[in-house]
Amino acid sequence: MYDGGAAPAMATNHVREELVQENVGIGEKGYLCLEDYDCVGFDLDHTLCRYNVGPMIRFEYDLLATFLVEKRGYDPAIKLKGFDIDQDFICKGLTLDIEKGNLLRLGKDGFVLAACHGTRKMTDIEIEREYGRCRKKHVMAEYATHLQKHGPLGMGNFGVQVHSFMDYFDYPTMLLCGRIVDVLDQINNHGKPMAEYNFWIDVLDGMKEMFTRTQFAVDQGGYFPEIKVHPDRFILKRTQEFRDWLKMLRENGKFLYVITGSHVDFASHVASYALGEDWMDLFDIVIFFARKPSFFIDRRPFWKLNGEKEVESFTGWDELDTHHYYSQGNWHDLNEFFEYATEWEPSACLYFGDNVLQDILAPCKFTKTIDVVAVSEELLAEGMVDYPPNHPHANDLVSSIWGSYFFYPEKKKSTVLARAGSFANRKISTGELGRAESVRAQGSAADDVKKTVNLRRVSSMRNQRDNPPYLPSGARAGWTSVPPKSRRSSVDQTEVGNS
Repeated sequence: MYDGGAAPAMATNHVREELVQENVGIGEKGYLCLEDYDCVGFDLDHTLCRYNVGPMIRFEYDLLATFLVEKRGYDPAIKLKGFDIDQDFICKGLTLDIEKGNLLRLGKDGFVLAACHGTRKMTDIEIEREYGRCRKKHVMAEYATHLQKHGPLGMGNFGVQVHSFMDYFDYPTMLLCGRIVDVLDQINNHGKPMAEYNFWIDVLDGMKEMFTRTQFAVDQGGYFPEIKVHPDRFILKRTQEFRDWLKMLRENGKFLYVITGSHVDFASHVASYALGEDWMDLFDIVIFFARKPSFFIDRRPFWKLNGEKEVESFTGWDELDTHHYYSQGNWHDLNEFFEYATEWEPSACLYFGDNVLQDILAPCKFTKTIDVVAVSEELLAEGMVDYPPNHPHANDLVSSIWGSYFFYPEKKKSTVLARAGSFANRKISTGELGRAESVRAQGSAADDVKKTVNLRRVSSMRNQRDNPPYLPSGARAGWTSVPPKSRRSSVDQTEVGNS
């Protein structure tokens, strides 16, 4: 059932029995079949429930900018300049180099594909001057390697130097960070980049004030009070067809569950508006404040809820029950409960989510019984094969500065070597001294013989032993640079109450 929502892309652990026998994975088959799964689950924000992205990110920008100006003393220029002036600047998936004030588009191995200092696009020369000719002389290369090997496990160590923007709750923060860097450079260094930046801690404080889960109950922080009063401005209602699709899944024996990082009060408010007051009746079990990605890694206890308050913790799956909701917990025990409830061991689970680190990478790395589907607004905004772009806020999601969310043409490695060769030729032409004998290529032996003959014709009084063959000073067969080791450091996945 397709509800006009964000489009999915899949990653898989679970493989059907007949495909195991054929040694073919579901991903290689090129399709997803819900019939293969016993349990089907959803993240809540930006997945089960969708938001009116355009108005939401502008509201978040204004709130955060106001906090920084009024409570942290930042220059009002970051707030006075309208969001839409630099609308094209933001793109999901960017990484902030906190110390240098640069926003980076990283390849899977940490290679810097593109970069901006503040809101200004950096040239290739500037990028290589800052991050090495290999474009990996930075902690983000270690960060990317860590994600490949260990997923989001132990990423707290990177928090002082790196932050990745993965969802729409911190989406407009990219533009705000860029403008802060622009203002700081102008005020403190005549428009030139400063040696170090220390604004990120203030930005984090602003996001905590907006999104910390306790703010909903006390009507503080600006964000939650507005969501309460004007849900129609920010939350999209789901269609009756979508509700019927969920009901159909349960009628066909599927066990439906929700795992959300949002607290019970905020999540219930959003889901009640989007799906209806009886939204919990559509699911067999609901887990609030799951604290992803550690939900899929650790063995944190579950908490029973009395209304909106956590009242009693317990470990294991024995006290879990259908048609109930809980807080926190962990995937290991929940999966054992699924096996008990469905009478399938192991149970095959599917999970839909939007956050690449929390909803996609974590379950893929640390579980064996769950496949994941990434729900992406960008697929609708950029368009797909046979499906032209169709998103009301495409201009907020697609950036000509950063390119496609899904693809970026990487620089060819040979470009670096060719550039290195041009420097060698330049040194030859300027007559720099060099140790020619130690670096001559073996293939130049024939040329050396010819030069020796010519020298003999010029001066018969000298022989080859007295004067070795002449080579232009500084001539070298070729060279390449060895990238220096990246300094070790480490990201604090600060929870802001929503995921």
